[in-house]
Amino acid sequence: MTKYPTDRALADELVEFRQTHGITNSELGRRLGESATFISKYLNDNLDRDPKDFTARARNILTALRARLEDATSLFETSVTRNIAGRIDMARRTQDVLLIVGGAGEGKTCGAKLYAAANPGTLYIELADHQREGRRIAAAIFDQIERRADWKGNTSRAEFVTLQLRGSHRVVICDEAHLLDATGRQFLFNLNRDTGCAVVLIGNPEILDKIRRNEQHFSRVGVKGEPSLTAKEIPDVSLRVATQFSTPEFAQEVSDLVAFVATKPGRLRSVRKTVILAHELAQKNSYDPRKAFREAHRNLVRDYALPSD
Repeated sequence: MTKYPTDRALADELVEFRQTHGITNSELGRRLGESATFISKYLNDNLDRDPKDFTARARNILTALRARLEDATSLFETSVTRNIAGRIDMARRTQDVLLIVGGAGEGKTCGAKLYAAANPGTLYIELADHQREGRRIAAAIFDQIERRADWKGNTSRAEFVTLQLRGSHRVVICDEAHLLDATGRQFLFNLNRDTGCAVVLIGNPEILDKIRRNEQHFSRVGVKGEPSLTAKEIPDVSLRVATQFSTPEFAQEVSDLVAFVATKPGRLRSVRKTVILAHELAQKNSYDPRKAFREAHRNLVRDYALPSD
């Protein structure tokens, strides 16, 4: 039986990753696109088939996984994130374009990042102002493709991405999708049509108006969601956010105020911004938590007043 060489440094990294996150060979294999048997043989230097590009591919995926898992440690599940995960899974099964819309601070980005962390094959892009056009979206996805070293430059990145993703049943998430221009939206809708991959567009409500102008695009949005926090969970969720960005004692002192802010425009994002500034003011000026929170609120752009004590 032919024995194929393995990269021992990579094998050690895989063992460390598996132990750190308490996962099995089967789960590790799922994240790397291989079977549990392959992973076991690779880790034990007993590989009986050519690993081909596994080393380069695994290193790329490990890098992405570490970044996503590190990011996800500051995130937590809510009804919004669970709703988003369920809708993304539905879109993956039906190979549809999924539109997730809602106001700022509802937890859309949190839900997308948690899903990407739990599903490592997911391609996640968070747009910035300079990333609107189709060619830039193609380049951002290209940078996450494991086999990009195979690109010879004789085709465009967009064509290469389409070829690599065709039939892969992966999910492409585009966050801040309201920033896309017409070419960016066209590329993502074409990607869905040509690969069968679910494309998830997450953004502010204005994205729906832009898609509605193109009848072909509008007709291909298979699923739409507008998740929002329930009134029942706002006190607990807002308190957890406040605790992340201050201390448990500080957060408890202002729990009623953060719950109030979480019902206003900006929602949890506003809670985070206010708590961060309030905690800094409390430390700098020796303010008690409630005074610091009210001072922070006055220093931020808000169109509502806090309830009086």
